[in-house]
Amino acid sequence: MSSQGGKRKGAGRKPRSSPRKAVTVRLETEVCEKFQALRIANERSESAQFAEMVKRARLPQNHFYSENVEQTCGESSDSAETPNLPTQ
Repeated sequence: MSSQGGKRKGAGRKPRSSPRKAVTVRLETEVCEKFQALRIANERSESAQFAEMVKRARLPQNHFYSENVEQTCGESSDSAETPNLPTQ
C-alpha cells in the first residue's frame, strides 16, 4: 500500500493542515431553505456558511468550552452524544 496518492512521487492531493469532521444534521424545511438562502447570498459553501455562523455565535453567560467538546469534535472520539457544557 502506498501513501503517496498517485503514480508519480508527490502526486495527489496534499493533506490539510487541520483535519475536518463530517457533521450530519436534520433540519425543518423552513430552516434549511433559510440556511441555503443565507449561504447563496453570502456566496459561501454550506461548510463555510456553517463555520461562519458558529464563529459568530455566543455561548450563554457562565458557559465555557470544555474537554468534553474537544473530545466530541476530535478525531479520536467515536461518541455520537451531544456534550453537556458545564457551568462555572
